[in-house]
Amino acid sequence: MSNTLSTPEPNPDGNVQLQLKEQWANPGDIFSVLLIVGADVIQKALAQLCRLRTMPEPDLPSVLVNCQSGVVLEKSSWILGRILHSYTQWMPSQVKEIKQEMDRGLCVTVFSLDLCEPVTDRLVWLGVLVTVVQLEIAVIPCALYREWEVLLLTACGTLLAWLMGLLQDRTNSVRKGKTRTCALKKGRGSTDVIVILASEHSLRLEDFVSSEMAKDEGFVGTVVLSSVMTMLWTALLITAAVMDTLMEVERCYSGVGKSLLPIFFPGPLRESERIWWAENDETLKGEKERSEKEFINKIALLV
Repeated sequence: MSNTLSTPEPNPDGNVQLQLKEQWANPGDIFSVLLIVGADVIQKALAQLCRLRTMPEPDLPSVLVNCQSGVVLEKSSWILGRILHSYTQWMPSQVKEIKQEMDRGLCVTVFSLDLCEPVTDRLVWLGVLVTVVQLEIAVIPCALYREWEVLLLTACGTLLAWLMGLLQDRTNSVRKGKTRTCALKKGRGSTDVIVILASEHSLRLEDFVSSEMAKDEGFVGTVVLSSVMTMLWTALLITAAVMDTLMEVERCYSGVGKSLLPIFFPGPLRESERIWWAENDETLKGEKERSEKEFINKIALLV
């Protein structure tokens, strides 16, 4: 049994079209897609759908203190939680030096906010570069073997990923101006405190942790776009069939693909898939019988 993937033969365009047509006519891989995504992601997605919020639940507890009124807000916010979660990455170098000299003391860092506009930073250009490289790699099967399905799926997936990044949450309901100086820290026991001075350009951080945020005019559009994007992602994952991968693994490593089959496809298979696995079982059975006969013949010769 070979342990390397065989070089694919050039396939006519009709075969790819036939595979896509069969996949869309009988989308039986939805359950396998849900297994791949994972129960945790699906549970959070359903929770977001029921709560009509596009922001996920916070993954880090935070405490926000209004330094002028003394009000302490312990309701977590995903945005504030992400600020605290990545604080060690964007922490000023002066603060890092002071913390290294300190012996587990309280460190209070004061920030003042300036008017900021969205800019095209190096991360955006890096994303563009990665996109171009992905598409160039996806062109190789199309140019060599006429497998344009790889290029199609890569282009669609990349486009959906960029569109997902353009979705906006209800940030318009956060009030601007007339802000108050606030202190932000992790849950109790943290030794880092971030103080944000009041500025006419900053947002009211209390609005991020309020129990209910007023819906803005763009919220309904965001919900509709999110629903459409969900359907498009599901369609893309259904098109990228898992069965072909399992078959290729079974060809190279006998028994591996067969063992994974009931995990990704607990339900009935298509007729063509059922025939393929039945023929593969017969082939393996024949090889096993031949191996047993050869072994018996060797034993007989030794005797």
